Amino acid sequence: MASIERRPRSDGTIAYRVIWRDPDTSAKDSLTFDDEAEAERAKKFLNANGQRLSDAARALGKVRGNAPTITEILTGYVDHLTGIQERTRDDYRSYLTNHIDPFIGHIPIDHENLDGIAKEWVNEREDAGMGGKTMRNVHAFLSAGIGSAVPKHRPDNPFYGMRLPEYMPDEIVYLTQREFALLLAKVPPFYRLAVKFLVSTGVRWGEFVVLRVRDLELFGEIPAIRVTKALKRQRNGSYVGTTKTGRNGRRTVSIPELLVPELEEMTVGRDLDAPLFPGPRGARLRENNFRDRIWAPSIAAANAEYDQDQVFVPRAQRLNKSPRIHDLRHTHASWQIAAGVDMATVSRRLGHESIKTTVDIYGHLDPTQLSRSADAANAALLAIQG
Repeated sequence: MASIERRPRSDGTIAYRVIWRDPDTSAKDSLTFDDEAEAERAKKFLNANGQRLSDAARALGKVRGNAPTITEILTGYVDHLTGIQERTRDDYRSYLTNHIDPFIGHIPIDHENLDGIAKEWVNEREDAGMGGKTMRNVHAFLSAGIGSAVPKHRPDNPFYGMRLPEYMPDEIVYLTQREFALLLAKVPPFYRLAVKFLVSTGVRWGEFVVLRVRDLELFGEIPAIRVTKALKRQRNGSYVGTTKTGRNGRRTVSIPELLVPELEEMTVGRDLDAPLFPGPRGARLRENNFRDRIWAPSIAAANAEYDQDQVFVPRAQRLNKSPRIHDLRHTHASWQIAAGVDMATVSRRLGHESIKTTVDIYGHLDPTQLSRSADAANAALLAIQG
């Protein structure tokens, strides 16, 4: 690996000598800089390119050139982005600090082999164990940031349209009505109404926890809940902001009549600004606490081979699934589609930005589409036979 040696000069200044050994010839060579930052950039550049002697002149030219580095480009990109949440900006800075700067951040943006470096970065990050979802998030940020330098600093964006390692997202778990009833029976009584509300409305957890009593309308023509805000995470905690899809996510969601008596009993006489579904002490529910203390134990109990009296539970009477809290939202959508609710209505109910999102996630569940596909294939066969 290349290293830096500090050498005092007779005039009192410091020379910074970058030393490396060519891996092919074992020949030792060096470059001397007056500026420590330039020496550091040269060292990183040589290390990233195998410390070959043939790269020395090119390294010197690039380091002493005027082109900004990848880190400098991405830092400026993040700092000047508008219309994003602070949590997103923090995520981008984390991607830069942890996954980009230590590996390719020192490389000048106009590097002639950035295409090869981009491919090496993907392969090295995969070999280092970076998860598929993280890879896609970091790569998307990297590609957008490098794209901001085109055409001022380089004519193309080698990161755009790259083929990434295959990624299998977390499998969606859908519950049948019977499975949900089995799970609900294992949820502590205090939280059962909350769980029924989640599966009956399809609201996101972040929207659910900031609902207030005043957002509930039980006595209109159609009982409903107004969803206008969501809990957002940021570096130093959380805050209440817009829904995930902003204006498109502000919506009124109808509530099943069966829940109205329970909701009325739960909210009568309460402060209108109080959390609609508080914890036992009246405070807002926290996702981590709910998941660890309520949800996970309920799932475990629903999947247990023996009940609390140590009586064996046949497999057919167990849940045999491990849904996440968010899968209640997916389950809600699946029930809507199975009941014949059209995709446009389901999309609006879920607060999706576009119906394409809904179709991409749930289109395979639509029985009408399955029927139409079968009818089309049948018609084609009949034409062939005819």
